[in-house]
Amino acid sequence: GKMMHMRGMHGRMMRRRHMPEGNYVEKIFPLMEGNEQVGKLVLGYIDNSYLTEGALLFKETLTKSIIISAIFTLFIGLGISILLSKSITTPLLDIRNTAIEIRKGNLNRKSMVKTNTKEIKELSESINYLGESLARQEDIRRKYAQDISHELRTPLTTLKSHLEAILDGIWEPNEKHLGILMAEIDRLSNLVHELKNSFRSRDIDMILNKTTFNISKEIPTIVTTFIPLYEKKGFSIDMDIEDNIYINMDRDKLRQIIHNLLSNSLKFLREGGKVKVILRKENNNSIIKVIDNGIGIKEDELPLIFDRFYTTRQSREASSHSTGLGLSITKSIIEAHNGSIKIDSIYGEGTTVTISLPLNT
Repeated sequence: GKMMHMRGMHGRMMRRRHMPEGNYVEKIFPLMEGNEQVGKLVLGYIDNSYLTEGALLFKETLTKSIIISAIFTLFIGLGISILLSKSITTPLLDIRNTAIEIRKGNLNRKSMVKTNTKEIKELSESINYLGESLARQEDIRRKYAQDISHELRTPLTTLKSHLEAILDGIWEPNEKHLGILMAEIDRLSNLVHELKNSFRSRDIDMILNKTTFNISKEIPTIVTTFIPLYEKKGFSIDMDIEDNIYINMDRDKLRQIIHNLLSNSLKFLREGGKVKVILRKENNNSIIKVIDNGIGIKEDELPLIFDRFYTTRQSREASSHSTGLGLSITKSIIEAHNGSIKIDSIYGEGTTVTISLPLNT
């Protein structure tokens, strides 16, 4: 048959001849001494695959193509893997660095990741929200430290100056002057009392002395104590109380809740101001509503009113003695009873406070 010459993949010469019993294949290997070829080795054998010379050439070419394609595909896959890995690790590294900066106290650091992965985007937003919340709390804490310092210093300075005036003989220790001193002492005592209640209300193990009592009778008793104070300022309090609702809770804490809410309403009422206290039973909860037609709360301040020490602009204008602790304490007490509180307000029209307390806690 006709001899076909081909060069193998490693430079070796191969010759093939088609024969009846198969393909006779010769492989020629050069014999080298140093860099000089001194001879050659010829190996021959019968390949019984019965492939034609063209088929053998195609097989050799196909094998080379498959190997080249596999190598090319491997590099393409490796490149895609690197890009995908980078698209995930880069935003995660940014989030990690942001968390480290927040831990160091840089609360204004923001995670600015750009990704289409929902989970990573949510993680980035959560880290940013954490930083913003901590920054807001830090601002409130710093402001409160300044405010409380001022609040404590003012009555102490007044007391000192008035006592010095009495000691120097400038003031007589009469009822009027002693009344001024007493008012400053009361103010200082009230501030310290609110601080104590504030920190106690944040304790995980708030001490509750629960008893079962008729809240339908208890609330009117509490509200009645405010009627003279309201009438003195030209305001009114109405009640709409459903009968015979019994609840298991701390009676003194209920008094504190109602006291804080009615005191708050009193600050924001205008001429002809009215407050209505409503009690209803819904399912297994007692619903208490305190509705007033006062100046209301601005929408941008509503999310902040339960923050400890936060006072609205209207509160600061209405009372120079406001500490911003009342609603924070109220919320903590209600939550300790597994209840909830929400406030709806329209600025310029009034505010509605809604409390839900389980009848059996």
